[in-house]
Amino acid sequence: MEQTETAGQSAARSVKSAARVFDGLEYLAPLPQGAGFMQIGAALGIPKSSLHALLDVMPHRGYPVRDPERRRYRLGLRVWEAGQACPRHHDLLDVAREVLRATVAVVNETAQLAQLSGAENGYLAGADSSHLLRLQSDTGRRLAAHATGLGKALLAELPDAKVAARPGGPALPV
Repeated sequence: MEQTETAGQSAARSVKSAARVFDGLEYLAPLPQGAGFMQIGAALGIPKSSLHALLDVMPHRGYPVRDPERRRYRLGLRVWEAGQACPRHHDLLDVAREVLRATVAVVNETAQLAQLSGAENGYLAGADSSHLLRLQSDTGRRLAAHATGLGKALLAELPDAKVAARPGGPALPV
């Protein structure tokens, strides 16, 4: 085993061939048209013999697939199937609560998760700061989106036409 360091991660022990498989999948992920053998090899810095072996095994498992006419590899259905299993193994709100708690641990301010519903935010999860005077997170509560900081942030991400067309609330000055 060797020490490797990937973008955004600290050095960790890895098996070179396993790291190359993941590097290949991550390289192909943003390329809907796929990539050819030489393009993949050049981008990943993998010797031709090693890349040939990887690209011989991986398509048989359905992770990348090879278009024989265009001679390009792209992500296969097995990648999608594996990704779809993630929600079955992780409750999204549990993951969100962990992120909210971690955020509070760093900044010691209340953190909330909400979703727009008409002209209101519906609060899905929250984590409170330790300050004596703090914003209280009430999961399940609904508040007018234009009247809260979180609601304003959610509305700010929408085009003006979608904000104006939100059902369930009065027309607000822009």
